Amino acid sequence: MNQKELEKMLRDQLARHDWWYMMSDDNRYYTAGQTSWTKINETKEKLTQLGMTRNEIAEIHNEFAPDEKQLEIFAGNANAES
Repeated sequence: MNQKELEKMLRDQLARHDWWYMMSDDNRYYTAGQTSWTKINETKEKLTQLGMTRNEIAEIHNEFAPDEKQLEIFAGNANAES
């Protein structure tokens, strides 16, 4: 997959993700949320390998995440560890 396809995939994954799965009393929803989150992180890693910066990925993430789940955007070196 190329970068554009992976960006679309990430947006689709984030749009469908249950951001509050960890609060579910039903293990099926919790497990589904964990699986979804793992796939999201795999897609983010593939985009990083293609040269996309953490800030660029965080901007996409933040389009869909509730306020409590927003990622920080760093000034300067976007790929530096926080």
